Amino acid sequence: MILSLINNIAFLVALVAAGQIVISRLYRNPLSRHVLLGLLFGGAALLGMANPLNFSPGVLFDGRTIVLSVVGVVGGGVAALIAAVMAALYRYQLGGGGATVGVMVALLSALLGVLARQWWLRRGISPQPIHYLALGVLVQLVQLTLFTQIPDRAGYAFIEQAWWVILLLYPLATMLLCLIFRNHEQQLIDQQALSSAQHAVTAAEAASRERFHAYFDHSIVGLAITSPEKGWVEVNDALCATLGYKRDELTRMTWTQLTYLEDLAPDLAQFNRMLSGEINSYTLDKRFIHKDGHLVDTRLAVSIVREPDGSVDYVVAMVDDISERTKSQLASEAVRNQLQATLDALPDLLFEADFQGRIVTYHSHRSDLLAAPPEVFIGRRFSDLLPPDAAGACQHAIDEAAQNGFSNGVTYRLALPNGEHWFELSVAPLHADAKPDQHFIMICRDITERKAHERQLERIAHFDVLTHLPNRVLLADRMQQAMLQAQRRKKQLAVAYLDLDGFKAINDHHGHETGDQVLIALANRMKEVLRESDTIARIGGDEFVAVLTDLDNSSASVPLLDRLLAAAALPVPVGELSLQISASLGVTFYPQAHDIEADQLLRQADQVMYQAKVAGKNRYCVFDAAQDSSLRDHHESLERMRLAMEHGEFVLHYQPKVNMRSGKVIGAEALIRWQHPEKGLLMPAAFLPVIEDHPLAVDLGEWVLDTAMHQMEVWCASGLDLPVSVNIGARQLQQSDFVARLQAILAKHPQVHPGCIELEVLETSALNDMVQVSQVIDDCARIGVKFALDDFGTGYSSLTYLKRLRVALLKIDQSFVRDLLNDPDDLAILQGIIGLAAAFKCEVIAEGVETVAHGTALLQLGCELAQGYGIARPMPPDQLPAWAATWQPDAAWRATTNAAVVLRPTDE
Repeated sequence: MILSLINNIAFLVALVAAGQIVISRLYRNPLSRHVLLGLLFGGAALLGMANPLNFSPGVLFDGRTIVLSVVGVVGGGVAALIAAVMAALYRYQLGGGGATVGVMVALLSALLGVLARQWWLRRGISPQPIHYLALGVLVQLVQLTLFTQIPDRAGYAFIEQAWWVILLLYPLATMLLCLIFRNHEQQLIDQQALSSAQHAVTAAEAASRERFHAYFDHSIVGLAITSPEKGWVEVNDALCATLGYKRDELTRMTWTQLTYLEDLAPDLAQFNRMLSGEINSYTLDKRFIHKDGHLVDTRLAVSIVREPDGSVDYVVAMVDDISERTKSQLASEAVRNQLQATLDALPDLLFEADFQGRIVTYHSHRSDLLAAPPEVFIGRRFSDLLPPDAAGACQHAIDEAAQNGFSNGVTYRLALPNGEHWFELSVAPLHADAKPDQHFIMICRDITERKAHERQLERIAHFDVLTHLPNRVLLADRMQQAMLQAQRRKKQLAVAYLDLDGFKAINDHHGHETGDQVLIALANRMKEVLRESDTIARIGGDEFVAVLTDLDNSSASVPLLDRLLAAAALPVPVGELSLQISASLGVTFYPQAHDIEADQLLRQADQVMYQAKVAGKNRYCVFDAAQDSSLRDHHESLERMRLAMEHGEFVLHYQPKVNMRSGKVIGAEALIRWQHPEKGLLMPAAFLPVIEDHPLAVDLGEWVLDTAMHQMEVWCASGLDLPVSVNIGARQLQQSDFVARLQAILAKHPQVHPGCIELEVLETSALNDMVQVSQVIDDCARIGVKFALDDFGTGYSSLTYLKRLRVALLKIDQSFVRDLLNDPDDLAILQGIIGLAAAFKCEVIAEGVETVAHGTALLQLGCELAQGYGIARPMPPDQLPAWAATWQPDAAWRATTNAAVVLRPTDE
């Protein structure tokens, strides 16, 4: 059996010679070649079946599988079909029990050869020996599988004896035959290509050949001569450099092997059209695969050269490497896309204009902010399109940009169809070098909302929410201006502090809403009875201050004061009610014999207002020299306090400061107390006003700082690390060497970190010398000490002062917190203060939190830090560690989220 198998294989080897002769002779005639190959291989299959290995009656075994699979690979579909049909018909004629299986073996062997050929061609694969061996194994496996279908299990016996020989020898024979035919065919291709090239060379004159090669070899563009079978016949150095191969490597390959798969089909389609004579040349962009694996973008130009008889001689291809150009185009496209995306994302109007204000282009998509379509603006000047003020602002911004290289902050207002809008201009020259025809990029930002917000903040900061009269802030500013004006004009001004008599009874009996209506009516009346140059301000509750200017003497104020009293005493109708109250006024005048500040004038007027109340109300009292008697008492009090310092009668209590939401104890405020041997424990209001303007205030303030730092060291030794805030009086703060003296105290307590010390200063304290106070705050910040603005909202500072004082914390005065749940005015003030704190990037803490409801309302407003009796009263220092270890916030505070605050009914 083995000898018969070997004889079959040897017979096949003889087939090679005949096949090569057919291929060589008929290479230029594919159809004839395929037909003869089919007949040759079919005849070989018939001869093999004529001398088979007869394993059993009707069961034949021969080399037809090798013959038919090889013809499928070598000759393609036509040759395989002819050979397979011949073999199948002959096997069918022989008959026997294995006839059907024999027919199937013949047909499937040829089919597998054709399929393998097509698979390699479509994939652009140049088959290797392993591929042919794999095909042989597959064909023999199929044959062995079909042998199992022979009746009476006749095929199984053969498989058991011969399977290893079949799987070893027959695939090797298949591989060898395929390789022999492939090598022979490749030699013919190479010979044909060489013959075509030689023919092309000899067809031209020597001079033409020299010029051609000079261009071909030295061209900076890749050039190639290819065969109709897509092989590289000749290539130049530029193409080798482009693809990374040597010449001999490229000439052994086809251009389909190096074409990126996605680009192969369009190229083949055009190439085949050219071969068929439909076109003579074509160009396209395609990608080649470089030797190192990366893709090379090229512009391909292909032309065909034909023989005199019209047959294809060779193909010339020009391969221009456009990788850098493609990268540049992609980069430019990416920049353009990025720029367009940036322009589309800008919420602003974007113009390009020349030096004369003529609009050149419009780039923005915000055409909704234009009064007309963008094309209407192109080529026209701002002066033709805008009102004079707006056009002047635009031209001013252009002039400034031309001179300084940039312009920012120029604003103008326009009345558009959808309402009034404010715009802010930013302008920059398009080129760095100034030119007569210079263009400018103009960004017009719509700041209407910002302007409205600024006006709202300004209104909140300077006017009372309920009565719309000036508040403390604006009053302080107007008092300063009135005092300067009085000095310049040699006139007097009067400051009248007015408090309503019996107003609390209206609130108690008729409710706060009725009380508010009374305040509004009285505010309007008092404003009407004063002159336009005068100011009437509400400074809180039922207290008002009138500033009467341009008085020749103090007597000139009497008619105005009488009108104020009369206006306050008139009945006020509120619904069906008619309510009547009166007012008590305290009046002081400026200038005085000694220099005096605005806040001192207010205190003088406030002081004599109480005298008016004691005298019977509904009247006014004037501050005069009779008060000198109180100065003697003042000096006596100063001497007693000096002795108290010497005897160590002052002590510090500490009130905790907490975060109501998280429950963290964030610090404590040091509060001075006087342990008076006769009067007991005195609060600060009982003794601090006495030394407010005395050097003793500085000594006492430094004692407080030193004592508080010592207590911090004691706590730290016991495991409690707690920041402490200390109140700093105006006189102490305005000492020229304040920072140096503070550093000296810190040096005495090295365990105290400067960042754990917070100095609290009243708004009124900061008003006297804004420049010095601002400098002190900055100097302290450099050493780590922070500042807080205490009792915020009750002083006289303006937004400008708040901006200049770089404090870290605003403390909301307890007078606003106390009536938060009942008084909409206090609620509005709190909302304004919290908003201002956020605007100026300050933390905010509320004083006077007395109940859970107060804390809940503050949390809803966004204020988390607080102190007050509802959290803890001030306590001696030895009690604070235990309290801090056990304190927990109310559960309602932990569950509270920011929301609108709802006022409780008045009767709750």
